[in-house]
Amino acid sequence: MGRKRGFDETTVLDVVRDRFWTTGFDGTSTYDLMDATGMGKGSIYKAFGNKHSLYVRVFSDYCQGLVAQAREEQEGPHAVLTSPMARLQRYVVSLADGPSPGLPP
Repeated sequence: MGRKRGFDETTVLDVVRDRFWTTGFDGTSTYDLMDATGMGKGSIYKAFGNKHSLYVRVFSDYCQGLVAQAREEQEGPHAVLTSPMARLQRYVVSLADGPSPGLPP
């Protein structure tokens, strides 16, 4: 049986997402990720693969959050009160008015 991870995956992914969001993929080194997460290079690679794999994972999680937010907006409790077009318009305007879900302001 393998050892239990000594880190919270969600927390690490949030920190990594914020770092990529701030400095971009090319502007973020593996050493930056090590510094941000407090994890060693080997631990990062073992848990998430290389920097590109980690970026793809964080981006995928972000996209899933966007889809979940859009679904909630379209199917939420107020969905029966307005037309689908009105709900979609409200959702698009909300994206333009504020930060995207899961991203720093």
